[in-house]
Amino acid sequence: MLLEDLPQILQILKINSLTICTVPRAKKEGEYHKNQLLFRTTIGDLARCSENFEDGTGYIIRNTDTKTTHLQKAITENRIFN
Repeated sequence: MLLEDLPQILQILKINSLTICTVPRAKKEGEYHKNQLLFRTTIGDLARCSENFEDGTGYIIRNTDTKTTHLQKAITENRIFN
């Protein structure tokens, strides 16, 4: 899917190259298990194998854990049903 979609982004934007970044979610870098980093690894591998994409997967690093509140908010607002 990415091999098809990413070149289309270049075409739509009418550019020749693009840096691909990933944004870490709530945990700081050292808190993830290796199997939780497979998406970032896959994106980086794809970028490194293409002449049109630069691997920016290491450009944004979370250094502080962030509390996620979306689930608690959904429960509070009664949007979660059993």
